[in-house]
Amino acid sequence: MWIKAIRRENWKPSKFSVICSEHFLLTDYQLYANPTRPKEGAVASVFPTYPSHLHKKVQVCKLPAQRFIPARDCDKGGVVEITGENVEKSTDIEAGNQIAMQMF
Repeated sequence: MWIKAIRRENWKPSKFSVICSEHFLLTDYQLYANPTRPKEGAVASVFPTYPSHLHKKVQVCKLPAQRFIPARDCDKGGVVEITGENVEKSTDIEAGNQIAMQMF
């Protein structure tokens, strides 16, 4: 599959052929491997010198933790006293914390 992604006519890789790391996305890597290696099945997809009509459109998604953490209104100023009346359990924040803990 990556041979097709490179888009070179009449080229066949040898056992000595390599692809520069600049042609992979950060998400293509096993970040905790030492040395850092591409994930199995990762395909080179970053080719900045190709004409723009040959570039694939990449949709960037937010991490689950970023999707569920509610925005805070910091412009109000002042201090709010926390009592049982104005505190409610938020499963969204707990889910975000669990995801964040799994990342570490």
